[in-house]
Amino acid sequence: MIGISELLIIALAIIIILKPDDWPKLVYKLGQWHQEWQRTYANVMNDVQEIKDMAIEKHSILDEPQNRESFKPHDDTLK
Repeated sequence: MIGISELLIIALAIIIILKPDDWPKLVYKLGQWHQEWQRTYANVMNDVQEIKDMAIEKHSILDEPQNRESFKPHDDTLK
């Protein structure tokens, strides 16, 4: 895992290495990556929510009481 101090060193190195003309390009590219990561995260979270909803729905269907009046066991063995 990268800590804050490592990120600051990387940022300082980038600032020193890049020419000032390249900074807007870098910021633009970072913005594109950020948007892509946000979209990916949102899609994953939507998928997780759909799975949770399906599991809750399935669980609630299984917990519903059965209509016991319509089910009458056929027990001919006792006659």
